[in-house]
Amino acid sequence: MSPGDVTAWIGAGFIHRSLEENERALSCFHRAVEVHRGNPEAWKGLADTYADLGQFQMAVDAAREAAALAPENPTIRACFSAALASMDRLAEAQAEIEEAMRLAPGNEEYSLELARIMRGSGQYGAAIGVLERMPRSSRKSGRCRKELTILYLLSRDYPAAVRILGRLHEKREPSIFFRLLFHSFVRTHAARGRFQASGRISRRRRDQPASARRRGRLV
Repeated sequence: MSPGDVTAWIGAGFIHRSLEENERALSCFHRAVEVHRGNPEAWKGLADTYADLGQFQMAVDAAREAAALAPENPTIRACFSAALASMDRLAEAQAEIEEAMRLAPGNEEYSLELARIMRGSGQYGAAIGVLERMPRSSRKSGRCRKELTILYLLSRDYPAAVRILGRLHEKREPSIFFRLLFHSFVRTHAARGRFQASGRISRRRRDQPASARRRGRLV
């Protein structure tokens, strides 16, 4: 590899990073920056690798350099947002991911990331709005439904959370956490006679004694 080939150093860095050889990846990205400080991909590689190593302040510094060099690159702005979020600098992280969304409208990953950042800062209603404005096909994805479930729970909108958990359960969602969460809500709220998967107790079960309903399950 030519010592002055910045593209080759960046490529080698990404290969080492994919193999989880982060120290070697850092060495390659640093070499790329030495060859050409004006290459935003070299700085982004440094930012991503520092984040992998848990060196979040270094990740923020490198991501800032990348964003300054390529302010119209949505991937780099999203990288900067992630680095800031890792430092709990959520207001700045939100501004960066919103800029990434402006540059790449309709990106599902950016919408999910914005919702997570908003959740972290307690903006539950706004985060739900972000996800509910996504295209229907995107809202039906497992990741979107999981995030919505968490947000509805935090907002104490338990019927909405139960509806989504019911859909995930029916699809045999492999996440153990969400299966357990679903069964927890089944036991808690069915026992109180409040919910079923569709949001109400079935007419057939309304005529049963309360003790029988408590032994039952959502239908």
